[in-house]
Amino acid sequence: MELDVKSLPQGPSETVLECRAVELDMDSDAATFEDRVVARFRVTRHGDNVLIHGTGDATVRSDCARCLEPTRQPLTAEFTAYAERRPVGGTKGLDRELEADNYIFFHDGVRLEVGQVVREALLLALPLRFLCRPDCRGLCPGCGANLNTEPCTCATRAGGAGSVEM
Repeated sequence: MELDVKSLPQGPSETVLECRAVELDMDSDAATFEDRVVARFRVTRHGDNVLIHGTGDATVRSDCARCLEPTRQPLTAEFTAYAERRPVGGTKGLDRELEADNYIFFHDGVRLEVGQVVREALLLALPLRFLCRPDCRGLCPGCGANLNTEPCTCATRAGGAGSVEM
């Protein structure tokens, strides 16, 4: 995912870029990203300096943490990045250190790779637990019934001992 720096006008502008999630290596242990990632950028260019405020949008699939049913959810993440033109010959490794710490990014005057910024923002926006819905009742720990769709059978099997809920 690259911004064409050369064609950016001086001052503020907006642009939208799309790419496949696999191009950004988006899959994680917690979720699978569906095919498209869309990034909307508000770019301010001043000379060779570029300030980017943006949002990344994707759809993720995972299993509900309570009932284990598959769930599909939209995900939006905001990010900010600052980029300068890479100095000719570099600055004795300082530019690589700054870029590695995500403090500043560098471009070659033609294009700026922004995929890593979008990727990181979306991965950091993943929820700690995926839920199919906020009021998901989960699974009964006794009989394993999905309490969203069926009643607990613990009381029936135990002869009226009562159900166990999470």
